[in-house]
Amino acid sequence: MAQSKGIDAFALDLGRDAWEPAKVADAYKAAIGTPFKLFLMFDMASLPCDKDEDKHFIRRLITDYYEHSNQLRYKDLPVVATFGGQSCRFGTGHMDDGWNNVMKKDLRPVHFIPAFFIEPPIYEGLKCNDGAFSASRFIVIF
Repeated sequence: MAQSKGIDAFALDLGRDAWEPAKVADAYKAAIGTPFKLFLMFDMASLPCDKDEDKHFIRRLITDYYEHSNQLRYKDLPVVATFGGQSCRFGTGHMDDGWNNVMKKDLRPVHFIPAFFIEPPIYEGLKCNDGAFSASRFIVIF
């Protein structure tokens, strides 16, 4: 139905509830055999992100769907997004360092487009992101 309306992909927003990973798996399974694309969008209003070990849930899900045929890719890299996350440090002193450790260090490359609630010019100075995602308008900026 979504494709018939001109929609190419869905962001799968997920947080900390135990049932959410199973629903993400259902969505990826339902997309098999179609050209429809999906990508993970981590709801940082729900997920913990204070300690270094809080990154493991995010990394596990990225790894689980990294090679999936229906994973949305940009420049041959899986697209990963967030809802919020500008206050996340993941055990570091700064948001940029924390997200860089989660998305760039010791992880296969991804195209990370967070929807941080920060002033747009700040994005240019960050090393963790590859673009920005507007959660209010659902516009991806690369």
